[in-house]
Amino acid sequence: MDSSKSPETLNPSKGSTRYGNLSKDSASKKDLSKDSSRDQDMDHSKDYSREMYMDLSKDPYNTKLPKHKTTINLGCDSRANYRNLVIGHSQVRDKWTVVLPEEELNFQMDWISVSGGKATALGEEIIRILRTYEGDQPLRISAIIWQNSVEETSLEDMKNLVRKIQEELDYHPEHKVAFPTLHFIPQQELSWEKVGHFNDYLREVNIRNGLNPYNLHKSIMKKKKGGGLKVQQVAFDEFQAGTGKGYHIAKSKWPEYVRVIKKYHQTGFRDHEGAKYDHNPRATNQIMLMPVSTNQMKNPREVDLRRSLNDIKSRKRKEYGLKKFIAEGELLVKKIAADTVIDHDSREFHNRQAHREGIMSVVNSKIRGIKVCTM
Repeated sequence: MDSSKSPETLNPSKGSTRYGNLSKDSASKKDLSKDSSRDQDMDHSKDYSREMYMDLSKDPYNTKLPKHKTTINLGCDSRANYRNLVIGHSQVRDKWTVVLPEEELNFQMDWISVSGGKATALGEEIIRILRTYEGDQPLRISAIIWQNSVEETSLEDMKNLVRKIQEELDYHPEHKVAFPTLHFIPQQELSWEKVGHFNDYLREVNIRNGLNPYNLHKSIMKKKKGGGLKVQQVAFDEFQAGTGKGYHIAKSKWPEYVRVIKKYHQTGFRDHEGAKYDHNPRATNQIMLMPVSTNQMKNPREVDLRRSLNDIKSRKRKEYGLKKFIAEGELLVKKIAADTVIDHDSREFHNRQAHREGIMSVVNSKIRGIKVCTM
């Protein structure tokens, strides 16, 4: 990939203003001096010897999320023209540890992960960051904030939250927020139709904002023969561990997941000419690929043991041959028969013992009754 397209070498937008909650007129006057100084800084952005960027040991976002649930990893290069941030729920945790085979994709980014994070709280945090961020590098934010809320939140409420973020972005045109699509989670199978509709909506929002579609859901799905995609249930931790249908992405799928995010931060925000493509928002319903609703996700806690045993037998036949398989079967039958004889003898012994103990208890009780009468 051309190194000129990496986030570290993209050209930032200049002359933009940040209005916050003020009116545009008053804010433009107030921020005029700050904008001019920012332009001067940008002109010297390649002079790495100058200490003109923020201290990365400090949180540039002044995060207000609950500390006991929040994990922050700051890695963005202070010399880059843009500051790349991924903010989301626990699906994004530890993804910063992934090292990809493509060297050009191993650039550092900032990550904010909130355990159990809900869309409303994460969306409000994005709005707060847009209002208060004071860094010299314009922000490029991936908002992975919806998965924990899609089951309990209406489609309209989620769209309203997108609109609130959009309204705030209007006051901060130097920053950009992209909305990745939601995954089709096995545990959330009943909400797949809502996920499909919302993904279509997010795609249109990104295109209207001059961004590329952000199809993060495809990163852990599999192409079907004849077209379309299907959910890989084995791509989720809970299914692999046998504790549920699947919710969190398995570690084996992290590279595919991170690769989509890194590639988007290289080209999806269209910060250079090579990343600009034409898209038709009206055709999104044909482009979005949903898994077939009739494909029921398996619950590993409700596995048919007979089917599992048959699978084991079939595999042994193929690996060891029919004769050895029959011999193993005969040994197994003999062992079961021997165990049955032992169990039968043991039960007979215990039954006789219990019978003797019952008779002795009756005799002893009668003897004690006779002694009481003679006294």
